[in-house]
Amino acid sequence: VILKILSNDFSDSDDDSLSHGTSFYETLVSHLLNGTLFLDNQLTIRSANSAVPNILGVKNEEILGKNLRDVLTPPPGKESGLHAFFTALDGAMESLRSPDIECEAEILSGKDTITVQFNLIAVSVSGEVQTHPINAEGLAMLALVMKDLTATIAARTLLREEHEKGERLLNMILPRIIVQKLQKGESNISFSVQSASILFMDLVSFTPWCSSLPAATVMKTLNKLFALFDQNISRFSRLIKIKCIGDCYMAAGGIFDEVNQPAEHCKQAISFCLDSISALELFDIENHLSLKIRVGINCGGPIIAGVLGI
Repeated sequence: VILKILSNDFSDSDDDSLSHGTSFYETLVSHLLNGTLFLDNQLTIRSANSAVPNILGVKNEEILGKNLRDVLTPPPGKESGLHAFFTALDGAMESLRSPDIECEAEILSGKDTITVQFNLIAVSVSGEVQTHPINAEGLAMLALVMKDLTATIAARTLLREEHEKGERLLNMILPRIIVQKLQKGESNISFSVQSASILFMDLVSFTPWCSSLPAATVMKTLNKLFALFDQNISRFSRLIKIKCIGDCYMAAGGIFDEVNQPAEHCKQAISFCLDSISALELFDIENHLSLKIRVGINCGGPIIAGVLGI
């Protein structure tokens, strides 16, 4: 009875239990949100519910009596998912694996590409759901449930992109190791450093230069200049940018070293500052400016490092 109702087969039966079979099918199976195809053991489509056209982009009348392989089409260059599904299905029909299959694949819905989750449920002649390999002749029906994951995947992708964007913003403000501690829920972050090289670089005569230009020009110039410093500092493994204070660029060396080596972070701090002075000369030429920077470095310790406030 259940098999006949699910497969929408109410023919040649005088059983009173099927008298309301059609209405049951219409209200329960036909209006499921997920598309459902009912197949015989030759993979011929015998019935489909009302959600199938929304997923496959074709009317049910166009697919009834067709083989499943002729109905599901992969987008060009994205055949792997559907190939994996049919490989698993072939194995099930040859009694090599369980017919209980779950798989994701990209298929064509009209001209659009969608991602579908397939769930195959096999029912034996005796009416039992099969979770172990069985000869195809012993199967009465295959129910293929299709769930359109396209919107879910798009939302998941957008969420991941927003998360990555937030990560990038945090890493621009704070050192990565501090960001990781904050994300773990640590609220009191402080530690001792045996020795460090602290450096400051700022523009000479910044105030008169700044007051003589529009604010947008000042910000644009500082942005390009600090981006240049950021690029330079990335080449020094023991240095890390701490923050910018107006026209002042602050960085430090040795803060997060596993083995503190004063000579190494001191050397890198000096090299970075000399490179920045040289880079500014080219920056002035390219931007028709005459900016100069002064640099101060102090090496010593021990110091206390940490995050204050929220």
